[in-house]
Amino acid sequence: MYRTEYPQPQFQRENWTNLNGSWDFDFDDQNQGVRDQWYQQEKLTQKIEVPFAYQTELSGIDDQSEHSVVWYQRHFQIDQSTDEVTILHFGAVDFKADIWIDGQHVGTHSGGHTSFSFDITNFVKDGTDHVMTVRADDPVRDEELTRGKQNWTGESTGIWYTNTTGI
Repeated sequence: MYRTEYPQPQFQRENWTNLNGSWDFDFDDQNQGVRDQWYQQEKLTQKIEVPFAYQTELSGIDDQSEHSVVWYQRHFQIDQSTDEVTILHFGAVDFKADIWIDGQHVGTHSGGHTSFSFDITNFVKDGTDHVMTVRADDPVRDEELTRGKQNWTGESTGIWYTNTTGI
């Protein structure tokens, strides 16, 4: 795992789990994952190193081609006492994220440059193996989305940077 430190040390809590590391991953170029309920099954065929976008070498994929919809999945466990609230926090997912835990939809967030959190207390149990699935939808050629200097034409030129999609 490349990034193990607490992402914002000034807010560090005593009891937390870093979800960076190896995740299962797949492209969904036909946008069929929701229809085929990929969040209900474990069928992703590639591995990716989170928090790196699939376009980067450190992700383990290093694919510069366009893929507007990507899926992530990983197992996790939590240590939770009965009176604790469990918060799932993402630094960002570009652009729209849907999150499932054990096949149950937790929530949706839009805005690839903003962090977000969900209270998942009612979705998880102490010591139980859970499966989290993340669907990231980043319409590469949509010029109306906020992109910073990411290119929407498919090629990085001038001041335009390579696209980054996903967690």
